[in-house]
Amino acid sequence: MAQYVTKTIDSVIRGTTFKGIGFSIKTGPDAQHLTPLSIASAKMDIKVSAAAPATLTLTTGSGLTIDPAYPGMVVVDSQIIDIEPFNYIYDIETVTPDGEVDVYIKGTWEIIN
Repeated sequence: MAQYVTKTIDSVIRGTTFKGIGFSIKTGPDAQHLTPLSIASAKMDIKVSAAAPATLTLTTGSGLTIDPAYPGMVVVDSQIIDIEPFNYIYDIETVTPDGEVDVYIKGTWEIIN
């Protein structure tokens, strides 16, 4: 399991358009030797708790974008977020071209009325 970064996404009002956010994922043996992660696909689960099923799942091509021109970048696309107001937790799971699966980003995302 990779070491992950915790990031709070700015609150969004339920039923409105979230403007999107990008995450740059770099790996390496230490902070001086980081390289962008090559990503084949990604999945973001938004949940009320770690043990709960996902309230909303975004995947590559369906809410998430991976642009080969920007290695290591996972973008949560601009989209309408219409789930019940709550302070959710999320994680972003990535899959490399050789099939390695890891979670590099976790955090919270509050949906408000």
